[in-house]
Amino acid sequence: MSTDPVERSRIRELLAKAVLPRGKPAPTGISADELKAFSKRTGIQVPRPLAEWLEIANGACVSAGGLFGIYTKRKHVLTGIEEIYDLHPEWKQRGWIPLASDGCGNYYIMPTAQEFGRGWPVFLFDMAEAPEGSRYIVASNIWKFLLWYLEMSISDEYLSGWLFDRDQATQRDPDLETFEGLAMPWDA
Repeated sequence: MSTDPVERSRIRELLAKAVLPRGKPAPTGISADELKAFSKRTGIQVPRPLAEWLEIANGACVSAGGLFGIYTKRKHVLTGIEEIYDLHPEWKQRGWIPLASDGCGNYYIMPTAQEFGRGWPVFLFDMAEAPEGSRYIVASNIWKFLLWYLEMSISDEYLSGWLFDRDQATQRDPDLETFEGLAMPWDA
């Protein structure tokens, strides 16, 4: 599923405001050849929505934890997805792609095998209960996740509270409850 132009524009606008230190230019994207090289190295086919995001921005220093990217020869990424795989090789084996951190040691992950239903949701892997961890769905797709994560990065208000309110969460992301096998944040 491709994002609509308005949503993509909003994400770019939020990214420009969220990059740390403030005023630093937004990161650039990755090439199709670099994405193919990543897939070849890891054995993981990058879902098209994530590829579209990485073509916009290959990692970004935003929020407390940052958005992850893919290491390339031409630039250094703050935190690389493959670096996270070194810490959690089981995620690579499962085809889970770490997208970001919450800054407290937990990770936002996109599963690529569609084991939770059709599509590629984003879930929070709570490391407090490692090695299995608790898994809470936070978005039905990368675009809903990025809107929330980037809005939270620039807001003076604590925006994650909506995740724990079923009505607010499903209003923001109507497809949130279509996935199985992931806990809902409001049930935590």
